[in-house]
Amino acid sequence: MSLKKLPKTLTKEEALKLLSQPNKNTYKCRYLFSTPKYGKLSDREIREVVSRYAHKAGIEKHVNPNMLRHTFAIELLQEGYSIREVQRLLGHTDVHTTMIYTHVYDSALANKMRLRKPIDI
Repeated sequence: MSLKKLPKTLTKEEALKLLSQPNKNTYKCRYLFSTPKYGKLSDREIREVVSRYAHKAGIEKHVNPNMLRHTFAIELLQEGYSIREVQRLLGHTDVHTTMIYTHVYDSALANKMRLRKPIDI
């Protein structure tokens, strides 16, 4: 999907819907972000695109593609995907690589439990 074809702002739901709907170009390109002729963007180009869109969105913190990947993994775990499903979606060959994301998720879960009111018995 060419970046030039994306609307300026999308909600998470709109982005997922757009990315999940096949169109006439779906099978021409296997990349989420591509050149106009469906080629692969370089690592540098992807970093520049992510940085540019973060700036346009008013995000002052430095943002990189790995942060998007990390956020995606954490959201999948929060939505109930198994660690094996997340592993496959991220393309990890070793589940131990994917397990890194569970530590962040587990610490967030522990914080929620600390804030939870005790059960009255």
